Amino acid sequence: IGTHTGGLGVSHFISQKANGAAVGDPSSVLGYLTLRAKCVPEKVDTMLDIAEEVLTTAKLDNRQRAIEILKETKAGLEAAIVGSGHRYAAGRLSSRFTVADHIGEKMGGLDYLATVKEMLEQAENDDTW
Repeated sequence: IGTHTGGLGVSHFISQKANGAAVGDPSSVLGYLTLRAKCVPEKVDTMLDIAEEVLTTAKLDNRQRAIEILKETKAGLEAAIVGSGHRYAAGRLSSRFTVADHIGEKMGGLDYLATVKEMLEQAENDDTW
C-alpha cells in the first residue's frame, strides 16, 4: 500500500433522514462506509486494484493479527477519551434520542470500547479461535 499510494483508510458515518420521519424510525437511518485513498495520477489504477483487494480478499482468520489490531484500537480509544472525554459523554447522552446516535455509540463510543475489550479478551483466551 505504501509503495504505490499515499495511504488507504476507511471510516463510517451514521445519519438519520431529515424528512419528518419519527425519531425512533429505524428505516430512516442511513449508513455510509467511506474508503479514502491518495496517490499520484499515474498510480490511480494500482490504487483502485489495492482498494478492491483489501475490500474483497482480506483474511480475517489470523488470531495474532486480530489481537494486535484489537490492542491498537483499544489503546487509541482510551487515549482519545482522555483528550476528548466530553465528546464521548455527549455521544453517550445523545445515543438515547435517535436510532442513528444509538448506532453511532455502538460503533464508536464508550459501548464500542467495551466491545473491543470483550473481543480482545475472547481472542486472547479462547482456544477455539
